[in-house]
Amino acid sequence: MNNNSKSNYNSKIDPAFSELIKEYLKILTSCCLPANEGYLVPLDHTLDVFARRGYPALGNEYEDITELSKNIKTSFSESGSIKNLSKITRNSPFSFEKELFEPLESLPNGESKCYYASKFAKFQSENINKYFKGMPQDQLIEEIKELYCDWKSLLFHIAIHDLRNERTTRSHKPVKLRKSIEFKFCKNFMASVNDTISMLVNKKHMATLVEEAKKGEDEALFKAVRVDKTLLDAKWVRRKIRIAQYTGEHIFFKQLGDAIKKPPLEHDMEHTQSFLVLAYFWKLGLCRLTNPELMELLLSSGVRVQDDPSTFRKFVDRLKREGVLA
Repeated sequence: MNNNSKSNYNSKIDPAFSELIKEYLKILTSCCLPANEGYLVPLDHTLDVFARRGYPALGNEYEDITELSKNIKTSFSESGSIKNLSKITRNSPFSFEKELFEPLESLPNGESKCYYASKFAKFQSENINKYFKGMPQDQLIEEIKELYCDWKSLLFHIAIHDLRNERTTRSHKPVKLRKSIEFKFCKNFMASVNDTISMLVNKKHMATLVEEAKKGEDEALFKAVRVDKTLLDAKWVRRKIRIAQYTGEHIFFKQLGDAIKKPPLEHDMEHTQSFLVLAYFWKLGLCRLTNPELMELLLSSGVRVQDDPSTFRKFVDRLKREGVLA
């Protein structure tokens, strides 16, 4: 690997990004994701935890993902003016101290911790007004997008760090606590991968489909159910089914049955692995990299990609046009 190239993209993203991708691939493999079907199947010991909890639905996880995404954006949009920026640290659903600096402390000392500390420094209370004072609104928006990338990346890094820590210190914590940590991570991970698959087959996030379905759009419900059958256990879906039963909506049941029968990925997609990695990590920092840097990082992380840079560029450009990478 070209050391200059590595240095260039390591200054744009978490220096441990390659390791994060490798962990993601390990979990994908452990969940037995068939490239031509898209069903996620947890490992036996994790499946046992799901069984003891009654095989919970994932619907709430999609809303949680959306809520996390909205909090930081809402904080800034409600400020209305750059003059009110200093109030954000105190009066908003997104607290810089709680959401940035407290989680950062859980990372071990090293390059990644230094990277995030450097990126977040401008958002410390003593620096925020000095840095952002007089900044045009469009530039402020770009700064928030950059912060959002690093914040999401940090959260994923912490989750992976905690999971690794549990693997190596199993004898030092109660079994119930260890399994709870693994259960929460696996549940959120499965929801995130389903969301990525939905972007591939539906060109919409699962949270968007769920929101539309709750408002009565049956087509959105069918698309969501195709990706995640556990949605059938949601109260609002069960109510919809009861109403359809009482009103004799036979077409609804036929379409719902078709959605249940369809696998999440109906056809084998070439380069499914690279698609899932790009879609999952795009807003965690991959959006900052050039195509050559992207290709080099993916290859170094063990991701299967196209044979030549030109074909890879066309692949990435197509995903951008389709709104998957946005």
